[in-house]
Amino acid sequence: MKYCYKCGKTKEKEEFYKNKSKRDGLATECKCCDKKRKQTTSYKFKKAKTDKKYSLSLNGKKIKNKACKKWQQKNRFKYNAQIIHNYYLKINNIKKPCNCSHCNKEENLDAHHFDYSKPLEVVWLCRQCHIDLHADKLKIIGRR
Repeated sequence: MKYCYKCGKTKEKEEFYKNKSKRDGLATECKCCDKKRKQTTSYKFKKAKTDKKYSLSLNGKKIKNKACKKWQQKNRFKYNAQIIHNYYLKINNIKKPCNCSHCNKEENLDAHHFDYSKPLEVVWLCRQCHIDLHADKLKIIGRR
């Protein structure tokens, strides 16, 4: 049995995460209180801040580059389609529209490829529509 300092209840040891830095080897707050703390906005903000700081460090950059290279090798077809599409955007052979082709929002747009063998045929979607499309929440008529 162990006391949770957050909720003030005595609980079984299985209800606490392991923490080697503590004398008894367990965290000071129970798993339930820990989950509640991690759902708060301030915790998410602090975590995002430290994640960004780490990603800008030398070690963080190495790990990110390694992960990018691994993805590029694993998804060679997708990666090549993105490279070709970005090249044609850069030399102005393709014009990026101002509005999402699904909801008409004026936001930053993502290019969605339905067929990677045709890298210049894309549908321009806002971030939320693009996420919904990949989560199968959104159906675009005549596609998929």
